[in-house]
Amino acid sequence: MTSGLVCHATLPFYFDAEFRNTGLERSEVLAKDLEWFRQQGHAIPEPSTPGVRYARYLEELSEKDPRAFICHFYNTYFVHSAGGRMIGRKVSNVVFEVFSIILRCTSDTVVCKAGFSS
Repeated sequence: MTSGLVCHATLPFYFDAEFRNTGLERSEVLAKDLEWFRQQGHAIPEPSTPGVRYARYLEELSEKDPRAFICHFYNTYFVHSAGGRMIGRKVSNVVFEVFSIILRCTSDTVVCKAGFSS
């Protein structure tokens, strides 16, 4: 949604250089993914009322208050990219810890109790 707004919004000149063609634009790729799912026989639901309302809000914000829109755009993508990396790191740490416990249990030929204690 925001990738379409960025392409069509009336924004200050500095926005062009910093926020267009960032690689974070997702509209075309998501449309392609949804089409693939549709071809696989999955029903694609229509946008929900809250989603449509949020999209309309972003469109209005990009026209009425470009600075607020830029702030929202930056915060949203920062949270998604940094949050995704943080979640990935936590998951890999948990998997590594569980794998280490399993190896330790099997190498000591000890049956682990619930909670992975040996």
